[in-house]
Amino acid sequence: MADIPLRFLLKPSVVVAIASYAMISFLGISLMALLPLFLSTPTSLGGVGFTPSSIGSCLAMYSSVNSVFQALFFAKIVDRVGPKRLFCLSVWCFAPVMVVFPLISWLVRARGTVDHAVTFALLGQLVLTVVWDMAYGACYNETFLVITSYPPDILCRDYLPVYHSLCPRKERTWRYLWS
Repeated sequence: MADIPLRFLLKPSVVVAIASYAMISFLGISLMALLPLFLSTPTSLGGVGFTPSSIGSCLAMYSSVNSVFQALFFAKIVDRVGPKRLFCLSVWCFAPVMVVFPLISWLVRARGTVDHAVTFALLGQLVLTVVWDMAYGACYNETFLVITSYPPDILCRDYLPVYHSLCPRKERTWRYLWS
């Protein structure tokens, strides 16, 4: 492949896509660092006070649900909603995920123990985090599409054929751009 001059890649749409990916990566890493800390903090200090084995089980459940959900439903959701809307919806989920931390802390203090209300709030937070994780795929697709669409004469193509993992013969041409 020919060397691509930097001026072809530094289009506003490419810069926005890369900045968006950097933002969700930073926020996702901070969330994944904060979650085990919050779960292990004693209830007297505002946390939940889980044991290390409970935290491991909680994170394993989250990882399993996230993996299955992304594998089975991500492509269908992108087809239905579109990558830009899905990215915006996913990023919007970050604020409620962070708001659930003080809510869980308040529930633990008000009830005095971890009961089904706290468990329900924690499960809701994990579901929102699964939706949040769809931003990575939506942003990656946008970034790759924007990069491969500038300039078509150098990269020799202006579209990306996407093969869905569960629909082997289904091919779609994505032409979504940031607007």
